[in-house]
Amino acid sequence: MKFAIRNPNVCAALAAALWLPAAASAATYHVATTGSDANGDGSAASPFASVDHALGLTACGGIVKVAGGTFTVTARGLSEEKPYIRGVKLNGKPYDLPYIDYKDIVAGGKLEFTMGK
Repeated sequence: MKFAIRNPNVCAALAAALWLPAAASAATYHVATTGSDANGDGSAASPFASVDHALGLTACGGIVKVAGGTFTVTARGLSEEKPYIRGVKLNGKPYDLPYIDYKDIVAGGKLEFTMGK
């Protein structure tokens, strides 16, 4: 699975929602069930065990790769005039939970934010 936030405007809007630290590095980290948050360095050879740990080190432009599929995050209509999240869909269905379950990320799919005033 590949989790990537590539658009800098999307990064700015989602960083707070995903609690991505501003000072973190924009690197590629790997996560696997055989990895270790304590001893792994996030490389393909020494992955982390949890997506949460990898995201804690990832800044906008960074990538977290997890075996399985691809999880994409988009923000439709994002602009200076439309900076607020007005709706969320996960895999095309309305999503109203205040969190994203790990199993949904690992399964792959698409998280879509609809932005508005």
